[in-house]
Amino acid sequence: MPHVTFRAQDNGLAFDLPIAKIWAWSAVAGLLMVLVSAVRDVDFAVSEKITFAQAMRIESVVFAYWVIWMPVIIWCAAHLPSSGRRWMATIPALLGIYAVLCAGYVAWVWRWNGMYGGGKMSLMLTFRNDGRFYYTNSMLKFYIPAMVGTYVYLFYARAKRQELQAIRLAEQLSSARLQALTAQLRPHFLFNALNSIAALIHSEPERADKMLTELSDLLRIVLRNESRDLVTLRSELDLTKKYLSIQQMRFSDRLETNIEVPETALECAIPQLLLQPLVENVIKHAVSRTSAMVTLRLRAEERNGDLLIQIEDNGPAANGTQGTGLGLRNLRERLEHLYGNRAGLELGTADGYKKVTVRVPRSVMPEEVAHESRDRG
Repeated sequence: MPHVTFRAQDNGLAFDLPIAKIWAWSAVAGLLMVLVSAVRDVDFAVSEKITFAQAMRIESVVFAYWVIWMPVIIWCAAHLPSSGRRWMATIPALLGIYAVLCAGYVAWVWRWNGMYGGGKMSLMLTFRNDGRFYYTNSMLKFYIPAMVGTYVYLFYARAKRQELQAIRLAEQLSSARLQALTAQLRPHFLFNALNSIAALIHSEPERADKMLTELSDLLRIVLRNESRDLVTLRSELDLTKKYLSIQQMRFSDRLETNIEVPETALECAIPQLLLQPLVENVIKHAVSRTSAMVTLRLRAEERNGDLLIQIEDNGPAANGTQGTGLGLRNLRERLEHLYGNRAGLELGTADGYKKVTVRVPRSVMPEEVAHESRDRG
């Protein structure tokens, strides 16, 4: 079935609607008006009483003409300028279209005039006697409502389209910002991982070789999730464990890790590269600054519809630098972009441990993504 294209000329937005739908809507509206008009005709008939069936036939003929031509009326209204300086040219154009259609309407009614049961007047006599009535009545009853309805729909559709475009643009900008923030982290932590390997490549080549193997696995995970804003906690833990494995080879006598994550939380969705910057923060500000053993604890739990992730360490105090580094600043921005005020990042201390707590709304990744993470993990 062909389509009528609604096009707002001032901004180029197009709205497609099948002609079949226009006819269907017009027929429904016309049927209701036929019923109302038929009842009115029966109640107010003075010179000649007519039955309800006769009134229905008469009004059906009247409304059928305009229902047939409704797609043309809507097409004309939709393609003529509706704003700007050219709007003034639209009014005489619409009046001219109406004059042509109404002339056809008078001829249509004249053709079916025999339904009244009386004799037929000539077409010219019909125009002379009833033309003014037909022109006025049809404009008020059919043409103006069709024009108003069309323009209301156009303005509504245009506003809706612009709203959707604004939402899509905001999403694209947000996604671009998230990707930029995530991309900012990749070279940062890869440089630190390579720096760890470089520190051992001459003194302990075998350990450095193992670290390079771990780094290749780590890069594989990073590249696998490169195009995603969200990943499963399982996938993020895989990456974090690889990174910790590299650091444990470097700080074997100074780093102890303890990871406690319930099975039910592994498929929860979290931002990509959420854990690694927090773990790196511990390595940089705690492990590398002391010769004593540092215990790093990573825990996750589901609570009140949120997923809470805590990373704790008992290393030396970082003199206030923990909350101002690239990793934490970057993470705060990404959490705000993704969740607004529904997520948060808090720093604190308890029982000799410095603690970072991340709170995000609990959501489960789609099954196909989660399955892919399990297969490739």
